[in-house]
Amino acid sequence: MLGNLGKGLLLRLVSYAVFVWGFWMLFQAFERSNIVIGIGGGVAILVAMWAMVGFRRAPAFRPKDPNDDAGNGAQDGKSS
Repeated sequence: MLGNLGKGLLLRLVSYAVFVWGFWMLFQAFERSNIVIGIGGGVAILVAMWAMVGFRRAPAFRPKDPNDDAGNGAQDGKSS
């Protein structure tokens, strides 16, 4: 449980770091007039946003629901 929570937190922090790094690269591209750094910064921002959404979608901790199994008759429309 704590391992999954720590892994999810670490991956989210890494994605935030990549997001900040991408904006820093864009800033450096405008300062130095370098298109290659600007393209790299834009790609880094897009990758970081994709990672943020992907890591939020995967739950770090999900308790087991006792009514979640297929054997309770919920699949065939009958109430239990």
